[in-house]
Amino acid sequence: MAVAWSCASACGRTGLGDALVEGATARGEDAAAVATAPDVDATERVAGNSSDATARPGADAFTGSSLGWAARPDPSTASSYLVNSAHTGAIDDATLMRPIGRAWSRAFDAPTSYPLIAGGLVYVIVNGVWGASSSSLVALNATTGTNVWGPVDAGGAFALALDGGRLFTLDSDTHLRAFDAATGQSIWTATLIEPPYGGSASAPPTAYRGIVYASVSNTVMAVDERDGSVLWKQTVWGSDISAPTVSDFAAFASYFCAQDYAFDRVSGQVLWHHAGSCIAGQGGTPMLVGNTLFTRDDCCSSSSGITVDAVSGSLVGTFSATLPPAFHGGRAYFVNTASRVSGVVTGALSAIDMATGSNLWTFAGDGFIATSPLVVGGCVYVGSSEGALFGVAETTGAQTFQDTTGAALESESVLSIQPTDVALAAGDGVLVVPAGSTLLGYAHVDAGPGVATIDASPSASP
Repeated sequence: MAVAWSCASACGRTGLGDALVEGATARGEDAAAVATAPDVDATERVAGNSSDATARPGADAFTGSSLGWAARPDPSTASSYLVNSAHTGAIDDATLMRPIGRAWSRAFDAPTSYPLIAGGLVYVIVNGVWGASSSSLVALNATTGTNVWGPVDAGGAFALALDGGRLFTLDSDTHLRAFDAATGQSIWTATLIEPPYGGSASAPPTAYRGIVYASVSNTVMAVDERDGSVLWKQTVWGSDISAPTVSDFAAFASYFCAQDYAFDRVSGQVLWHHAGSCIAGQGGTPMLVGNTLFTRDDCCSSSSGITVDAVSGSLVGTFSATLPPAFHGGRAYFVNTASRVSGVVTGALSAIDMATGSNLWTFAGDGFIATSPLVVGGCVYVGSSEGALFGVAETTGAQTFQDTTGAALESESVLSIQPTDVALAAGDGVLVVPAGSTLLGYAHVDAGPGVATIDASPSASP
């Protein structure tokens, strides 16, 4: 199964120092300070994926830090929807190499949200579905799956983010809540869209370096993690259903009809707006890879997307993916799903060489691949609407693992986030899979019978 891909040379280029300096000068900022900032090089200022966990001189998680320049999240943790603030769906965790096996299973009384993982804990919202009237937040031991704290009342939250030792949850009525990640203690609650105006939220928040970003009711907002105060807000040609993507120097949002935006992360100033040919309202979470922003839906086509230069906002190329892709090691991993067959989503996983655009391999699995990919430990993991979890080798597409989860695994499309949506997460040596009302934890194990299903004749094709 070939995947459409068109990308100019900009998809692979780096070296954004000149562009950043030019942008700073145009905004009246200290261009010399931007050019010589010691904490991150020019490419990483846009990509926001530096492994250097230090902040600017004198910065701390909260105390003594300049606003927006607290320490970066640990890159070996899953602190956001689709793993990180760039939403690349990939994590480097040397402790989660194959073979893997199921380490624990936790049953709850309601479906769970996507998980986050940090500091040896797994965080999840129980009844974490959009529109819920009530939900609870729990923290589990990443090794055993046992409770560390909770359940804690989370209102009707459906999504969460983690930064600076704090958890942030968001519900459909735009209530943003902060909790101590170590204890579950409530810290503050803020209503992003106050009555009598009303509003709704249906996309996960993104927390990064002391600021929480959210897309709610035609508005992108930034909130101070310390006290919940609104730092800035900008009106956009789109509603929500698009989790903000955040780098060191910019916050990005993407909506239907190729309405894509970049904002100065701290001040909220509009850096650029890539305007499509129409206005349709909703959107899909964008992914930032190097200096390229991958945005799904090119003028309301749910099976295609465009790539945009993250510095200028100019069109770079096109791609095809109905679910959020993952990116790692110069490869893009796309899942394209077809229409439902007897109520079940069908789909397949493909690997693309980002330098050449060539299709490296395609993995069909059981024919019903229906989740966004997760890359960790040299493998790409995907779930199916038939309840199977697959692992395939990054480089070859050969199947390395299979398990039956007991529930359909389906991720968000560009259309909406639904109660059955699934996003896998990994970190601290564990792969965590939400399967309906059950949360499954997988870890590296010694090879042995029943540990993993190894396919001697891999269902991958070039």
